[in-house]
Amino acid sequence: METLSAMITKAVEEGLFANLASISPLQRLSIYTNDVVMFLKPENRELWAVRHILSLFGEASGLRVNYRRTTATLIRGTHEEEEMTTHILGCELARFPIKYLGLQLALRPLTKAEWQPMLDQVIKCVPAWQRGLIQREGRLVLVGKDEIQGGQCLVAWRTICKPKEFGGLGVKDLRLQGLALRVRWFCLRRTDTTRPWQGLPGLKNPEAKGVFQSLALFRVSDGPSTFFWKDRWIDGYTAEEVAPRVVARVPTRRKNVRLVGEALPEDGWIDDIAKEMAEEIWRECLMSAW
Repeated sequence: METLSAMITKAVEEGLFANLASISPLQRLSIYTNDVVMFLKPENRELWAVRHILSLFGEASGLRVNYRRTTATLIRGTHEEEEMTTHILGCELARFPIKYLGLQLALRPLTKAEWQPMLDQVIKCVPAWQRGLIQREGRLVLVGKDEIQGGQCLVAWRTICKPKEFGGLGVKDLRLQGLALRVRWFCLRRTDTTRPWQGLPGLKNPEAKGVFQSLALFRVSDGPSTFFWKDRWIDGYTAEEVAPRVVARVPTRRKNVRLVGEALPEDGWIDDIAKEMAEEIWRECLMSAW
């Protein structure tokens, strides 16, 4: 499937596909096992281009598209665009909400009736003696409270999630496991530029971001990926920890984008600070640097 991704990227570079806002050419294609989602504009040129690209890919790899099991979904498209899409691609037209990788995708919040099929699938996977637990208000499947209180709790998670040597069962704490995965996402965002999700809006998770910032130590070379005002690159400290009143005068929008590689040459970081700074604040900055 890397070949198909490369073909789509090349088509974007050659101008066969128009650029889509906020995503890179590599992100136009989402592939998981035998499920593929492709994003393009419902224009005559792009539709014919993708038809030919899929045909060439099928001839070269033997993985041909089954258009009988393929659907096209337009995001607020017109009736004329719908007709052109089905005529060129030769597949059925599906409307939101649609299902991808078992999840419902929609342009608006789903109703209870639209969520119900997913709930039914989950119930089928649960043993019969546990199914009644799903519908109880304020309860989760086999999950009660963190501490045992008479008959109100089914499992003492805080106890069984402890390591065996500390009296627990060694069951993984899913909250901490999820936190660790989100922290790793912050790490990969800085260290692996080949990830297809690079360039998408960042994860907004203050807890995971705080853990990452407290654990990460940055060694700066030319500073292309280290943030000047927010990362721990000054001997393990952030600029705010070194000179808090100076950083307080920097607009948030500049803190979020200023890189070390841009800030150090010709003292570019000074341009981020509000013009009128009290003398004592500058003194604090100089003393901290000393």
